[in-house]
Amino acid sequence: MESNGRYGPDIIETTDEDGQVHIFEKVDEYEIEGQRYALLIYQGSEEEDDEAETEEATQAASEGDDEEDDEEYDEEVVVMRVVMDGDDQVYESIDDKDEFDRVVAFIEKIAAEEGFELEIADHDEEEESDS
Repeated sequence: MESNGRYGPDIIETTDEDGQVHIFEKVDEYEIEGQRYALLIYQGSEEEDDEAETEEATQAASEGDDEEDDEEYDEEVVVMRVVMDGDDQVYESIDDKDEFDRVVAFIEKIAAEEGFELEIADHDEEEESDS
């Protein structure tokens, strides 16, 4: 996404088996043994967003708009397999533990070489998305 020479976040929406939409920001993409994987930061779900908006509106009305929300947000880092379905990218959870461990080790090694420490969540719910 480019706008005036600046790039915005690459937002990915996935849908789980219960129809719940989850929102991620794509941080990076890797190719490992011929398969593509995406490193994502979980941003929440549409249901959580709706609840948060209602809670924020209620809080603002009771406390006033001049108070800041000091709540610290723990980012959940997730890795998903990227497969092509025609021209669309589909993001899938990695259900095979050996594959997941191999991919996480690869990404963590690269992150460490670049001076970053990652804690990747074990993303075991089935989610898919067209992007």
